[in-house]
Amino acid sequence: MPGHGTNFLASPFMPIDSLPEIAADIHRAFAVSRYRGAMRAFSKGLENLYAANKAFFPEDLAYAHFASGDRDGAFYWLEQAYVHRENVSRDGG
Repeated sequence: MPGHGTNFLASPFMPIDSLPEIAADIHRAFAVSRYRGAMRAFSKGLENLYAANKAFFPEDLAYAHFASGDRDGAFYWLEQAYVHRENVSRDGG
């Protein structure tokens, strides 16, 4: 996101500081590789949380993959959101 510092939103849904487990990696990646690097770090961090059964944010993963230029990864996570739609909710319902 041009003109934004390291406090940018990692996705339209989730500020990066809401995930302290991966926020430091995202800030470091942003400092080195700017936005695309930060989005790669964001997707890697969310995938690690998913692999550890700590979180499932397929929409955010799709957004991060798309923003970093990985369309195949974006479509994979959109498909996962659809397949597991009963587990995906922003409103807790």
